[in-house]
Amino acid sequence: MADGELSTVKAGATWGRRVWALVKAVVPTILIFLAVGPVIGYFAIMLPIAMTATGGPLGPLEGLVSTLGLLPLGALFAYMIGYGPALVTGAAVALADCVVDLGSYRTPAAIVLGAGVTLVLFLGISELPDRPRVEALDGAASVAAAIGAMAAGVCAMIAPRRAPVWPAA
Repeated sequence: MADGELSTVKAGATWGRRVWALVKAVVPTILIFLAVGPVIGYFAIMLPIAMTATGGPLGPLEGLVSTLGLLPLGALFAYMIGYGPALVTGAAVALADCVVDLGSYRTPAAIVLGAGVTLVLFLGISELPDRPRVEALDGAASVAAAIGAMAAGVCAMIAPRRAPVWPAA
C-alpha cells in the first residue's frame, strides 16, 4: 500500500468519527425535546384552563385531577400536534450547542427558539388555502408561541448541554 493511500483511508475514518461525534451530541437533545416537549405543552395549556374552570375551594384540585385523568388522551393529541415544533426546536437548540457555548443563556435562547419555531409552524399551517378559516380564535398564534416557549424552556433545563468531542485528526 502506498503512503498516499494510507493517508486517504485515515482521513475518511476521521471524517466518519467526526460525524459520529456530532450525531452523539445532537440526537440525545432532540430525543429529549421530542419525548418531553409535547407533554409539557399539554400541561401548559390544560392546567390553567382546568384549574380555573370550576369554582369553589376544591375547584383547582378538581381541575388538577381532571387534567391528570385526561392525560392519556391529551398526550396523544399533544404528540400529534407538538412533534413538529419539538423536533425543529430540539434540533435548533442542539445545533446551537455545537456552535456556540450559550452558558447560562441556554434556557432563554431555547425559550425564544421555541416560541419562534412554534409561531412560524402555526402560521404556516393556518395559512394553507384548503383549510377553513377560524376567525373566532383571535390570539391563538400567541397562545401557541407561549406554549412552545414554555415547553422549550423546560426541555432545555432537562437536556444537558452536549458539545461534540472531536477526535484527533
